[in-house]
Amino acid sequence: MSHISGIKIITQGTNCSTEVYVNGQKVEGVRKVCFKHEAGESPIIQMEFLATDMAIDAKMIPALPEVLKPFYTKRDCPDGQGNQMQF
Repeated sequence: MSHISGIKIITQGTNCSTEVYVNGQKVEGVRKVCFKHEAGESPIIQMEFLATDMAIDAKMIPALPEVLKPFYTKRDCPDGQGNQMQF
């Protein structure tokens, strides 16, 4: 059985500020929130974040275009499986 996160989106009055909470924890750096719900389908929420310090931990990371390689550092994962890319 998959875990489904509890998501709460609060828009504050006329200043249009929006806060997003996932499982009761406020998500910082949210730039954009899109909500989509089609008949007979599960709702989908897409979010954009302002992020300057992030890491991607995955079994496989696609090759980067040459122009982007100076901005990334390739590291071995602590568990020795897969690679980690750090921005």
